Amino acid sequence: LAKPLTFTVNIGGQPETHYLKCAIQLEWEGEEVEGGGGHGAAPVMDATGHEIEKRMPKITDIIINILSSQSYGDLLKPSGKQKIKESIVTEINAILPEPHHDEKKKKDTEHKPGPTGKLTNAFFTEFIVQ
Repeated sequence: LAKPLTFTVNIGGQPETHYLKCAIQLEWEGEEVEGGGGHGAAPVMDATGHEIEKRMPKITDIIINILSSQSYGDLLKPSGKQKIKESIVTEINAILPEPHHDEKKKKDTEHKPGPTGKLTNAFFTEFIVQ
């Protein structure tokens, strides 16, 4: 897993302004492939992880826009948090490429999970509204 992404954004509210500080962990299928070198070797990022890394400025912008557009009341509800996570996954998946045919073929011949090119979930690892 990559490190959680941390964000602090202003949240509009009446009559005062609030802020949200949170950390978000992104998850995708086949996140890590085992590195060579045997026992204790560090995991290596897969193709989807590299695609996410390449698009990190855009992904950060997407998440900031989603977070800062929330109302203070929605942030306090579990359903509001769930809606944010779903929006993050949907909007980031829209900018990620589909898997290449070569990767699908490689997956079939090696019987290992290949990169899907898509996020499967987003998790809050920190969430503070003030």
